[in-house]
Amino acid sequence: MKKHFFILSTPGFIIGLILLLLNDWMLKDLFHNWATGKLSDFAGMFVFPLFWVALFPRLGKHAFWASAVWFIYWKSPYSQQLIDSWNSLGWYSIHRVLDLTDLMALVMVPLAYRYWKREPKAVPFRLHPVVPLGVAAFAFMATGRGREEIYPREIYQLPFPKDSLNKWIPMLENVWIVSGVDNDNPDNIRLHLGSSWFELGAFQKNPNELYLILYKASLEGSANDTTLNVKALKRFKEAFIDPLLEKHRTTQDSIPNIP
Repeated sequence: MKKHFFILSTPGFIIGLILLLLNDWMLKDLFHNWATGKLSDFAGMFVFPLFWVALFPRLGKHAFWASAVWFIYWKSPYSQQLIDSWNSLGWYSIHRVLDLTDLMALVMVPLAYRYWKREPKAVPFRLHPVVPLGVAAFAFMATGRGREEIYPREIYQLPFPKDSLNKWIPMLENVWIVSGVDNDNPDNIRLHLGSSWFELGAFQKNPNELYLILYKASLEGSANDTTLNVKALKRFKEAFIDPLLEKHRTTQDSIPNIP
């Protein structure tokens, strides 16, 4: 094994790579919460600079600086033109979530640098470097894989007023970013639930009855996936509707029963 590929066969790199793949292909779909949204960034920013320093050993420590600068650019609005230009080619659609809190993952870059400088031992079994090299390349492409938009037009009837909706949404742990709830008539609320976006309308017909209409959902997947609509509705119900109903139930339980 060439010396500069050695880092790809060490436990730290392999564990980071497994976490990245496991989160992108399983945990996000199972839990779609704040933790799974950040895990890919943290795991990715550990293995990404190690991948490049293995490919281009002459870069040395500059591979770590370059990885940090690229991540900042990728997570900024300035990368959108590059993404749009690439997607216009029609080869492989990529995306990224514009969330500056993802930059917390930059703390992994100095940790990766220290790990590289320690020259850790390889895993105690024979592993050709082309295996982790190929898997890593696939993981980096998959973590930015394309998104699909669907239009469910699903209607949800909730037994509480719009004021309660506005008050409870910021309390839900799975909701990262919300827009529209502060408007007098929020007929277009946008929610970020894990790695998915949802746009909905909220309409009150009487003081204790609210209708939510799920207009649009954007989630990772392929246009050929016929289960996307089912996945979107399931995710929306589990991460948003069910917690809202639980908030209503616990609030009702806490109201004293005055005869």
